[in-house]
Amino acid sequence: MRPVTARALAFALAVLGLGLAGPVHAVYVNYTVADWGPMQFPGPWGRDGYPGDTVEFRGYEEGSLELTPGQSYQQISTLLWTVDYTWTEDPGGGGEEKRSQDLFFEFDATPALSFDGGPASCLQQAGVLEVTSDYDYLSFFDGSTTSFVVQGYRIDVTPLGLDRQGAYKLGDLPWEYEQEVLARFDVSAVPEPTALLTGAMVLALFGAAKFRSVRPKRTK
Repeated sequence: MRPVTARALAFALAVLGLGLAGPVHAVYVNYTVADWGPMQFPGPWGRDGYPGDTVEFRGYEEGSLELTPGQSYQQISTLLWTVDYTWTEDPGGGGEEKRSQDLFFEFDATPALSFDGGPASCLQQAGVLEVTSDYDYLSFFDGSTTSFVVQGYRIDVTPLGLDRQGAYKLGDLPWEYEQEVLARFDVSAVPEPTALLTGAMVLALFGAAKFRSVRPKRTK
């Protein structure tokens, strides 16, 4: 390899290293999550019966995430589940109270998340509400992953599931249940375009030098 080529290759590698290196000091970015709901579930006899349960996510406006490659778990909202009667008088039973059949509801919660006031994207998390004569049960599965690009970093956000919770319905109603909703944040650095271009230059220089080193010498 000629001296000029060696110096050019060393310079390109140094620039590439600077381009791939992250910031020395930690950088934080704020995030907010909008309200979702409330979703009103019907009672067994429709609008004329007792009200059904409601489920909603209260927004979260105090989120702060460190832009450092890695993984963290942080709050994105608060679940509010309001449990109410889901049975009433049987319209054909002569006024005698009769319990409803068991009900099973599947739904998707889709609160919108944004970083530093930028474009918002909806998170998606499936939930299940089970309604029986005496108890109601609510649970959530892990949500799908939504990706954001912020200040040269990719942020993958995955809502975490909530264990099945039960509520006894024959006391004083309505009854409210609250729980924090968390998500996993996976942060990874996205190479700058300059670093990618420099990497291509390094490969080109290395290829040219390799070609010259293996090329047969001309005979006089």
